[in-house]
Amino acid sequence: MFKYFYSLIIVLFAYIAWLSMSEIDPKSSRLACQKEATTFETIRKPEQMSEAIKALKSGNYELDSEIRFSKYMKSQLGKYLSVEDVDKMLKEVIGVVSKPSDNALIIDYSVYENDKKDPGKKTKKSKLYAGYIYMNFKIGKTSVYDIQIDYKDLEAKDLKKRIECAISSFLSADL
Repeated sequence: MFKYFYSLIIVLFAYIAWLSMSEIDPKSSRLACQKEATTFETIRKPEQMSEAIKALKSGNYELDSEIRFSKYMKSQLGKYLSVEDVDKMLKEVIGVVSKPSDNALIIDYSVYENDKKDPGKKTKKSKLYAGYIYMNFKIGKTSVYDIQIDYKDLEAKDLKKRIECAISSFLSADL
């Protein structure tokens, strides 16, 4: 009798474990554009999302920008892209002129060039994309939302499309 009871407990535990694992997908996509490239997003402070979105829509934002070029291989991205280019793309996508005031939203972003000769990259999959953009939306020093999206073109011709996706994702994250 105990043999059947223990078997039932084990089967029930395995079923619950399988069910919980099948519901968790670290690469889940809320928007269609997130399915076009590998995307990771995190809502860090859901209680501040409305405030952050309102700040962006009203133009109360600042950009903190950088591009990180490859170190182990000869960088190609620098020939085609500058921080000013990315700032311009981002401002065009936002569509509201930046006029920061108190408690401005800070969009801290970095464009990374995929360094395919980095000895830490061991799989072929890690060498398939050209780079990614990481955006962290902060109010003061508090991170409210962040997103990372790969771009595939070596000249970053698809970067603006990824920025559009990042902003759309941010604006729709106020659940």
